Amino acid sequence: MLIVAAACGSGGDGGPAATAPESELSAALGPAYVDTFQTLYDKAKADGETKLVIWDAAAVPNQKLYDAFMKRFPAITIDAQQVNSGDMLTKLNAEQAAGKRSADIAATGSTAMIQGSKANNFESYSPFTAEKQKGDPVQADAKDYFRQYKVGPKGIVYNSTLVKANEAPKGWNDLLDPKWKGKIAIRNPTINGGGNELVSDMLYDGRFGYDYLEKLAAQGLKIVSTSAELANAVATGQVAMGIPGDYDTYLDQKDKGAPLGYVWPTMGGVELSELYIGVISGAPHRSAAQLYESWVFTPEGVRTLNQIGTYSPSEQLPDNAPAGLTPYKSLDAFKAYPIADALKYQQDIIPRLKTIFK
Repeated sequence: MLIVAAACGSGGDGGPAATAPESELSAALGPAYVDTFQTLYDKAKADGETKLVIWDAAAVPNQKLYDAFMKRFPAITIDAQQVNSGDMLTKLNAEQAAGKRSADIAATGSTAMIQGSKANNFESYSPFTAEKQKGDPVQADAKDYFRQYKVGPKGIVYNSTLVKANEAPKGWNDLLDPKWKGKIAIRNPTINGGGNELVSDMLYDGRFGYDYLEKLAAQGLKIVSTSAELANAVATGQVAMGIPGDYDTYLDQKDKGAPLGYVWPTMGGVELSELYIGVISGAPHRSAAQLYESWVFTPEGVRTLNQIGTYSPSEQLPDNAPAGLTPYKSLDAFKAYPIADALKYQQDIIPRLKTIFK
């Protein structure tokens, strides 16, 4: 079976899927990579790899990404399982200890990926579509165990029934307004996850310090663990707003009818959520896993990430941005720390954060 035209699917009338014309494949996959993709796809099929299991901290908003991959490579079905950042390392280590893997790919934040690589949970793989990332201390692990693949806006999600759009906070400092006291939820900054990433990014960048965090904590914050819990607390009116709100999660929930609004502060530092991807060592569907990781960085993969409300670190498209947002290269983002320093930096600040966020 050749790579098919994504628009054709697998033949809705039961017939065979249409082979994609060369021009369509070149535009979707990159003209230099079509033959390599075909070879890897053929290998996955020859090895009987018709399934790909992905443990993903963003499995719900990433469904469109999986669908696009399966349209392009219809012989492979993705089984995506939501695994939050805090649970990823536990599951990886448990399967390694048991000597039997069920998952092929892990996709989550830097902390779990760093800890997982130190425990030999990943194989070294450098996608042929992401060569420009190789050696980048911020985007790729030095040994190619994992790399950044998805960069999402993080901002303020609010209940649009409780807060009018023109009254919603416009920046991080606006959260300190006394009128929001007792009305803000935050993902727990003292554990692995988005809350810790937000405050560590602020501190590392230097435009916000511990004095800001102390004032923020004095607002009587409701502390939750996951992005889904944050969105639910806001949507159900338990609080008026929450931080950091993932833009892709917001779009997914709003599409389902949740009464949500969103503000992405762009003055004083843009917060981005970096998610990483890696092929798990001993993956039962290794070729399919490599195919997926390489595809994510293609023009088609980048466009799909943009459609779900996130950026890609890939340089395959110059206008890489979700609809209506500033192109990736033009963002005034908080200063990013090298992957090699991320775990130490994030862990070193936790003792003081525990005295602030109680």
